[in-house]
Amino acid sequence: MALVAQRQPHRYERQLSDGRIIEVRGRPLRDGGFVTTYFDVTEKRQSNTQFNALINGFPGGIAVFDVGYKMTFCNDTLKSRIPKSEELFANGLPTMEQYIWHNARQGTYGQSNLSQTVAHRVRSIRNGRVLKHELKIGENHYVEVTVIPLKNGGIVETHVDVSNNRLRSNQLEAVVDNFPGGLALFDAQMKLVLHNDQYKSLWNYPAELFENQNPTLQELLMFNAQRGDFGEDAPEKRIKERLDIARSDEPHTFTQERPDGRTLEISSSPVDGGGFVTTYYDISERLALEQSTVQMAHYSALTGLPNRTLFQDRLNIALAQAERGTNVAVHHVDIHNFSRINDTAGQQTADKILKILGSRMMETRRETDTFAHLGGDEFAVIQIGIDDIGGAEILARRVLRTIREPIEVDGMIFELDAYIGISLAPQNGTFFDEIQTKSSSALFNAKQVGPGMIMFYHSCVNRAFV
Repeated sequence: MALVAQRQPHRYERQLSDGRIIEVRGRPLRDGGFVTTYFDVTEKRQSNTQFNALINGFPGGIAVFDVGYKMTFCNDTLKSRIPKSEELFANGLPTMEQYIWHNARQGTYGQSNLSQTVAHRVRSIRNGRVLKHELKIGENHYVEVTVIPLKNGGIVETHVDVSNNRLRSNQLEAVVDNFPGGLALFDAQMKLVLHNDQYKSLWNYPAELFENQNPTLQELLMFNAQRGDFGEDAPEKRIKERLDIARSDEPHTFTQERPDGRTLEISSSPVDGGGFVTTYYDISERLALEQSTVQMAHYSALTGLPNRTLFQDRLNIALAQAERGTNVAVHHVDIHNFSRINDTAGQQTADKILKILGSRMMETRRETDTFAHLGGDEFAVIQIGIDDIGGAEILARRVLRTIREPIEVDGMIFELDAYIGISLAPQNGTFFDEIQTKSSSALFNAKQVGPGMIMFYHSCVNRAFV
């Protein structure tokens, strides 16, 4: 309730008793009220949790090296299995060659010629070979070390306890490849280390962008700018803003509309040791659903005009302005003998006529007016800022002319007429029920006189409009 009272867009998550996680989003409507949507994000959160668990809670040691063979991160388990690891990490994360030399000096690869051993392993890794060896840690405790080249460049090294159960060392790429959305991992220098095919698909990146080596975040943003993703409004500024956000080491979420009309939700979180992991989801359908929900709740599906609910909201706003001295006219309009069209031409034809009337009324209105379709053959108008009763009469005459203009549907010509009842605020009151009752009373009296009648509350302007 506090979030609603602030009348600001908001988002939060709730976990239900059955374990599902629901994302709740609220957005205020310009004319009052809120539209709130609820989405089950359990699978999305589970996937994020799975990825983070793999990085931070991998059942063994894990280290990732980027395309330049610089270690981008490793977990504590791996550090614990490297002899004298405090020396290796004293100046930050090492390069692959520094890492191999350190292990060689500690006897990890046996007692052979160190220079030859290191050169052979470095050459094998650069040639894209998968390397495996086992380490004995303590009594009857064995760890399988696997070095795997990544298809996007760089390598992953895993240390898996194979004493009782050998685990496959490609779990990291499996999670990345099966992530239900785009996923990209950038290192501390903001260079792309890992990504899945969905990431490239969502951004429509060409394959040649990744041919030589994985690009940096700045290179990706510049590519986006050059093809017009940021429009013509200072793309350099947009690139700088995005880079500043990435350097902030703070989790962040934002949306970006693609030139093809899709909207992506982008969420980024920093990882230990520098860099960040970013997820990308296409939320176009969700936004369209939100917009459709607003449309269905406040607009007539037949005519596209505001419906009775939105009419009441806007009338309450207009009456509040009337209390401060603004003149308001409320017109209630009924089409003469419209039921006869339903009976003779059919409901489908009658609906087409109402749809055409709705379009004509939209063209008739001023920007400050509200034309509403209250249902059936009943329309209403809220007219704000008139100088006197004459302003209301002028609009009523325009509405009648619009209705009386012949309408052609399916080869048939229809000529309509209408009655209009008008009440004024603040002259006839400033309360919703009061002003509605008086305009309905004026409409009733207009019907007693005949088609084409414009009747104000307690006064007749014309006996008949001709």
